[in-house]
Amino acid sequence: MHTNTLNLDFYFYYLMIGILLTGGLSAFLYWQGGRFLMEAFQKDENFARRTNSMLLVGFILFNFGYIFLSANPGVDIVNTNHLFEKLVYRIGIFILVLAIEHTCSLVGLYLIRQRRKSKMTVEVSEY
Repeated sequence: MHTNTLNLDFYFYYLMIGILLTGGLSAFLYWQGGRFLMEAFQKDENFARRTNSMLLVGFILFNFGYIFLSANPGVDIVNTNHLFEKLVYRIGIFILVLAIEHTCSLVGLYLIRQRRKSKMTVEVSEY
């Protein structure tokens, strides 16, 4: 196969896999995140729903930006084995970015929850 065709194949497969992973994961996290946020924000449904929507938009924008910025294979792809190796490597890096991003979000929400709990405890004990 011609090198330019293989590079285009890489772009196509990488972008499609990245977009599908982001879309599927964002739908799952939005659905499950609503429950988590309700608990984190002490049943404040309106605030939890708005926060969940903002997190969803940020998640999608961040990941699409990363996907498009990292789409360049860096070298000319010379055969299908090389195409597969580059694709697996890039998707692996992308999955690690997703995991780090998700963990940071959970830690942030956990800290918010702990702060709100301690604030509620202080307000209750003042009475």
